Amino acid sequence: MENRFADPDLELRTLCEENYLSPKYVSRIFTKRMGVTFSQYLFQLRMNNASKLIENGFTSVKQIAVLSGFNDTSYFARAFKKTIGVTPTEYIENNGKSEKPS
Repeated sequence: MENRFADPDLELRTLCEENYLSPKYVSRIFTKRMGVTFSQYLFQLRMNNASKLIENGFTSVKQIAVLSGFNDTSYFARAFKKTIGVTPTEYIENNGKSEKPS
């Protein structure tokens, strides 16, 4: 999952089909071991990645969204604000690396 979180089509059903596993079984085991659902975990991976991209100097909200597994920039921006507490643009302004003149 950590290697494929940026794939916007990644979902539990797909992974289970690829590995010939029952989605219900994997969902139950995943939630028991991780303490959160597959979807919640995937969402958190994507949000963490978005934050790291910003902290490493990315400034395009669209690019950050795509690299974090979101097809819809508007949805990404709303989800980011709900999760992080500020819009991606505000986070960029406050946390992104900026080139300072010497």
